[in-house]
Amino acid sequence: MQQAPALVRLDENMIPALQQLAADIWWAHYPGLISDEQIRFMLAEMYSTVRLQEEMAAGVYYGGVQADAALCGYFSVRLDAEHRAQAWLDKLYLSPACHGRGWGQWMLQQAAACAWQLGADRLDLRVNRHNKRAIVAYERAGFVKVGEDCAEIGNGFVMDDFLFALCRPGLALSR
Repeated sequence: MQQAPALVRLDENMIPALQQLAADIWWAHYPGLISDEQIRFMLAEMYSTVRLQEEMAAGVYYGGVQADAALCGYFSVRLDAEHRAQAWLDKLYLSPACHGRGWGQWMLQQAAACAWQLGADRLDLRVNRHNKRAIVAYERAGFVKVGEDCAEIGNGFVMDDFLFALCRPGLALSR
């Protein structure tokens, strides 16, 4: 693995850069997995300024990955409101120009460390069931498939996902 980039905590001042990077990554990655209409809908819903501000204010950790002072990736980790020992990796994206350097695995390690620092014993995530590259990366990082879910997200769209989980080192995964 090459030298890892820097991890920075993203705040409200970084929202425009986060929104631009999200759009760039999503339009490079998701066509063919989901429709263009769903990409537009999800970007508008998940990355609106108001929503990002609310999530950051509520304690969702947004980690930004910087290389040469430019934002090239990001992830978000939040504690589950009902199960405080469980956290969710809601977002993990890396610019295609940075793929193949080991940075995705490094980001997963950073996200897990963040979850453990928040007090979680388990880190869960959803991944589109057709996103084979991401599934392989999660499995390589030690995540285990624990289920499947097809959730309605509005405007007639669904997230048709596999559910994966990773436990804090030394703990056994309970489904």
